[in-house]
Amino acid sequence: MKYYTYAYLREDGTPYYIGKGSGKRKTVLHKGRKKKVVIGIPSEDRILVLKDNLTEEDAFKHEKYMIAILGRKDIGTGILRNTTDGGEGASGHKKSEEWKKMQSEFLKKNNPMYNPDIIEKMRKSKIGSKQSQETINKRAETIKNMGGVKLTEEQRKRISEGNKGKPKSEAHRAALKAAWARRKAKKML
Repeated sequence: MKYYTYAYLREDGTPYYIGKGSGKRKTVLHKGRKKKVVIGIPSEDRILVLKDNLTEEDAFKHEKYMIAILGRKDIGTGILRNTTDGGEGASGHKKSEEWKKMQSEFLKKNNPMYNPDIIEKMRKSKIGSKQSQETINKRAETIKNMGGVKLTEEQRKRISEGNKGKPKSEAHRAALKAAWARRKAKKML
């Protein structure tokens, strides 16, 4: 992978941020590591690629060099809004499976959306509530515009199993018969 160094420029053309990246990094929102300072992305004409086709090591070195030359505002040595001296980062860092598992367990333990009591309260709050006819019509229109809902065989089987043994009103039975008739007529065309 090839890397580059870049500068964000103020309206007067002076740089206010130096970075290192690859791909679209220069156009992605930045957050300072120490102070969580959000560094705004200027328009394309105020992003200057300083050097490109670099190895990652060379890009880090150049970033560090440019920050040292121009200085940082936060420590009173210059004009840049960078919050570090550069030369560090975790390009292409991938989380280990162990870390992912620990993070998942932490979120399940601390996120109220994973709390069974809260889930049950939410479920109960929906029982008996009716959607307005307007909402029903909007959903039906959306499904129709998408070409209908395509269910897998497994989904159909689960729905069928879930509905077995449930009593159906006469209106529901009539609607099912009408739907089957429409499907048969459509297949014959």
